Amino acid sequence: MRLATKNADATWGDPSKPSMRSNLDHVVAADHLRFVQFDGADIDVRGWPKLPASDQADWMRNYSDHGLLYFEVEKG
Repeated sequence: MRLATKNADATWGDPSKPSMRSNLDHVVAADHLRFVQFDGADIDVRGWPKLPASDQADWMRNYSDHGLLYFEVEKG
């Protein structure tokens, strides 16, 4: 088993404290699984981490304080 790589470190944030970011969300995968790559990583972090800082708190309040983890298994 291994932790899949992500193209962003912070996947959780506190909308009331913009400096409060953490790496809370992970994908654990069997060693034999291969993923489509996103910027050289297995997982594409989407949602508020991809937005400009000025838009992140609104996204967190309206949707989730966690980023979205998107991945595609290429070969099992």
